[in-house]
Amino acid sequence: MSREEAADIYRRSYWPQCGGDLLPPGLDYAVFDFGVNSGPARAVKTLQKVVGVREDGHVGEQTLAAVRKFEGRRAYCDERMRFLRSLTNAKTGYPVNGRGWTMRVTGRIRRSSGRISLA
Repeated sequence: MSREEAADIYRRSYWPQCGGDLLPPGLDYAVFDFGVNSGPARAVKTLQKVVGVREDGHVGEQTLAAVRKFEGRRAYCDERMRFLRSLTNAKTGYPVNGRGWTMRVTGRIRRSSGRISLA
């Protein structure tokens, strides 16, 4: 697959479903990235949970109104990390992918005592 084909898939199948053009900068990318990895509906439902509206998986007026009052994406990323840590499959879950997932969500990682923690 070419880079252009991949970009087209992202533009068609992920960005709009994640509310990309509707969300503020920074949060748009966080929701989009979560959507690419875990599905747009899960990414939006997590956003809706964090901002305290009905979790239907669609970015509508109620979600956007709550997002306008939302102060930052840290809580959203924290909730995403909680979800990722819940994926406990020894072959495909957090035990084997946690370090990379943490770096992807937070942009950094620190190891202490053999445990992964946010820096």
